[in-house]
Amino acid sequence: LFAVKQIRPAPMQRVSKVVKHDSPEELERKEVLRKMFVEQARRYLGVPYRPGVKAEPGQAVGPGAEIEGLYLDCCGLIRRCVADLKEMFGFELAPFNQGYQFDTLPTKLAEQQLRPGDLVFVEGVYQGDKKRPPHNIVHVEVWIGGASGEATIGARSRFGVIEQ
Repeated sequence: LFAVKQIRPAPMQRVSKVVKHDSPEELERKEVLRKMFVEQARRYLGVPYRPGVKAEPGQAVGPGAEIEGLYLDCCGLIRRCVADLKEMFGFELAPFNQGYQFDTLPTKLAEQQLRPGDLVFVEGVYQGDKKRPPHNIVHVEVWIGGASGEATIGARSRFGVIEQ
């Protein structure tokens, strides 16, 4: 998974980094994982949104959220999809917010570099007394591209469900 960091540019800094080039087999494995991740996110379309909650691992889901009591927020959707595929990914995400997810991803991409399965982070400022989130990251969604080239899957509070 990769990230788009939608924050203000920082001053340029010199950084030394060893770049690992993946073998053709590893590139193919990653492409399969991307497709599986997007399809897993699609399984949650229609699940109701509720901030600060997550589905339990192993809890059955399906289109339209027929399962009573299943709710996900934006971070919960990402965590749940990764947990569902933990055998393939080889890890799970800790139960923290989108700022944590932003910090754990290895690569910043420009919008034109996005591929299905990448994560898109949204920067914003909460109104009122809400605590400022890390990096001002207030939302995360799964990039799928689609016909418009801009489609995502995400848990959106204004619509009340996970939607594409």
